[in-house]
Amino acid sequence: MPVPGGPGSVPMRAVIATGLMLLAGACDCGTHVSTVTPQMGVQPESLEFGPVVVGEAPVAKAITVRALTSAGLELQAKIVEPDSPFAIRGEVPAIVDPLGSVEIVIVFTPPSLDTFAGTLDITSNDPDLNTGHRTLLLSGQGRTPQITVSPGQLDLSAVACGPAASSPRCTDTRSFRVSNPGDVPLHLGVLTIAPDGTDTAPPANLALASLVSNTTIPPGQDVEVKVRWRPAPAQAASGAADYRAWVVVPSNDPAHPESKVLLGAHADPNAAPTACLTLASVTRLAYSPNGPAHSAEVSPSEYTDDTVHPGVPWLRPAMTAHLTADPCSTDPEGDTLTYTWGMTFTSSDVPPSTGTARVQPVDDPPGSQRFARAELQADLPGDYDLTLVVADSLHQTASASLRLHVVPEDFRVALTWGDTDPTADRADLDLHVVGPVEPGTGDGLFTCRDAFWGNARTNWDFAPFDAASPADDLRYLRDAWSTSVKQEQVAASRVPPGARFRVAVHYFALDSGVSHAVTPSLVVSLLGHDQAPLAPTQPLLTPGDVWFGATVEFPVGAQPVVTAEQERDTHPFGASDVPSCP
Repeated sequence: MPVPGGPGSVPMRAVIATGLMLLAGACDCGTHVSTVTPQMGVQPESLEFGPVVVGEAPVAKAITVRALTSAGLELQAKIVEPDSPFAIRGEVPAIVDPLGSVEIVIVFTPPSLDTFAGTLDITSNDPDLNTGHRTLLLSGQGRTPQITVSPGQLDLSAVACGPAASSPRCTDTRSFRVSNPGDVPLHLGVLTIAPDGTDTAPPANLALASLVSNTTIPPGQDVEVKVRWRPAPAQAASGAADYRAWVVVPSNDPAHPESKVLLGAHADPNAAPTACLTLASVTRLAYSPNGPAHSAEVSPSEYTDDTVHPGVPWLRPAMTAHLTADPCSTDPEGDTLTYTWGMTFTSSDVPPSTGTARVQPVDDPPGSQRFARAELQADLPGDYDLTLVVADSLHQTASASLRLHVVPEDFRVALTWGDTDPTADRADLDLHVVGPVEPGTGDGLFTCRDAFWGNARTNWDFAPFDAASPADDLRYLRDAWSTSVKQEQVAASRVPPGARFRVAVHYFALDSGVSHAVTPSLVVSLLGHDQAPLAPTQPLLTPGDVWFGATVEFPVGAQPVVTAEQERDTHPFGASDVPSCP
């Protein structure tokens, strides 16, 4: 083998040239040779961390590095300053794939309350001096949360509050505010009420009415904390009392880990409500000839005549007394009242057990469950002692009473008749009360002085009442039929001395053309006392038959009397028998 440089050797320059020629001959590269240069892109060009809480978890942000060409990118990165609060999290990838990207995560852990700056240095195999080497500025501030609480003391002095949360006397609107004046979030823990040091435990009726525990307050914002003070019924009823306690507000403010608000609570003794009971109005049933009964208001002059019963309202049976506790039943603290009604009946003429009258509370307005009104429909003469008890939410009570005296109607006439033959059609009889009449003036049937179904607006115009007054009007109950007994009634009140009436029964018609004998019965009641029943000596046989059964007189200076009669007549009914009366 030839020794390099010796005889027969080939110079090294020639060997290299020959190799290059061989390589060139093996490459089919065309007329131009093209190469790809690595290029680096970085975003963002700086990192601002802003305020970060000292002592809490570090805040992380990322830098994105991209290979902008199809050439692979070699990458290195470091924090320039030693002992910097900025650090690279994890390993920096050494290679960025062609046209790919990677993230470099920077964390900021401020050691103190200060402003910090740092430098991130990134180098690569990008040959361009402008893009291949980047220096990024890092900045941030170390901060601590801040809390303010205002006011620092709450005065919950108030009158007693009932056990119901909806009671208007509850002080559930007293509040304080917790604010975050700093520039980092403020975290609140669980708010509690603690004793002030003199008691072993806070009053059980102090309560937080706001759900603000475990709340985060953003910078510059605040929350409201409401405290409710509700004295227990026993405390409120026993007298004034004072209580002290603290609301403890834990937070992540290192300077104030527990802020406190002093609570001063004062309970006044509960004042009892006041009660009153008044008679608002009186109504009675009025009847139409062929229609249903309706309610008509009675003039106060009819039941407040002091010449009859001084100082005591007086009613007639079947009148309805409308009672009210408004507006004079009140509570000093504005509490919602409950109403309990009662009644006691006494009479020298009838045992109490025979009456059916009851005081009925009225829900007004409907559905409110507020029974400040009541009604009483008297059914028997006597004294009705009404009671009302009002109570507040602490069960303090007050009562009021009212006596109503019910006097009997001056007279009442009841006609009844029953069918003795159940297979026969029912007969229709009508009651007629004609008045006032004078002897020798005729029977008055089917005239404007006749109280019957065709003249239901009869006004007997008794002195001293004028013709427009309803005080002396009849109360007419037409065809009150049960299964086997039929009934009609006419009644009058406040009949003046000297008046005289005549009572008749008229056989009006049959339900069919079959004749049917009927024996009616009349019962006259004078001043609440029923007289002996009256009956004709012979039954009524056919429509048109008339039986004059009684005369009722109210002599001057004497008790009224009933005189039985047996006069008979015939008067078939015609359309002209319905009088046209004013």
